[in-house]
Amino acid sequence: MELIIQVGQYAGWPTIGLAMRQFKRVLKADANPRRKRMPKQMRELASAWENAR
Repeated sequence: MELIIQVGQYAGWPTIGLAMRQFKRVLKADANPRRKRMPKQMRELASAWENAR
């Protein structure tokens, strides 16, 4: 979160908005505590990060 704020100071508010949307999507994908960590889940997290638009 701190990194998002620091980058946003130089890049502007639209960058912070995009970063926050991506960050929330990744947190949501990782929120299910009953799932075991598997390579498939890691791919889903990476996909959520890349496709958060």
